[in-house]
Amino acid sequence: MAVAAPSIELVAPRERVAAKAVRMVAKAPLRLLLAGIGLLWLVPTFGLFITSILPQSSLATQGCGRSSPSRASPPGRTTTRSSTTRG
Repeated sequence: MAVAAPSIELVAPRERVAAKAVRMVAKAPLRLLLAGIGLLWLVPTFGLFITSILPQSSLATQGCGRSSPSRASPPGRTTTRSSTTRG
């Protein structure tokens, strides 16, 4: 009966600190881009979550797309001034 030869483990040389730093700096722009895309994705998702748990009556009267009745312009009329300035 044949006996298998013992396996030999090859140890990889340790990576130097400078090589690790260069690799991290090279990957930083990609990681920042991906983090930015992730944040841009989460903002509307979070808004949808908030609107899904609020009661519908609250959204009809206080939705973020609605202006307060005292500062709203008449229908069909647009303003170019800021709503905080008095003129």
